[in-house]
Amino acid sequence: MDFAHAFREFDYDNVLRLWEVLWSNYLSEHFHLYMCVALLKRHRRKIMDEQMEFDTLLKFINELSGHIDLESTLRDAEALCLFAGEKGAACITLVTPAVSAAGPET
Repeated sequence: MDFAHAFREFDYDNVLRLWEVLWSNYLSEHFHLYMCVALLKRHRRKIMDEQMEFDTLLKFINELSGHIDLESTLRDAEALCLFAGEKGAACITLVTPAVSAAGPET
C-alpha cells in the first residue's frame, strides 16, 4: 500500500500530528503498518464484498485520499498495536536485500 499517497491530502495540522505520531515510535517503530491495517480494517466489508483484486484495491485506497478521519484511524491503529503487543512486533520482519559495493546480490 502506498501509505504516503493515501494520506497526502490532510490539512497542515493533521500532517504535523501524523508525523509526530510516526516519528515518535511511541508504541512501535512499525506504527505506520498498524495505520495501514486500521485503514484496511475500516473498509474491509467493501473490500471483501467486492472481492477486490490488487489493482482495484490500490485504486480504492488512492480514492480515499482526502476522506480519511485521522483521529479515528490513529485510535484504531493504537488499539491494534496494543492488542498485538510484543508478539505482534515479533511477527514483523522487514527484509532488506543485502547490498555490497558491487551492487545488490542476484
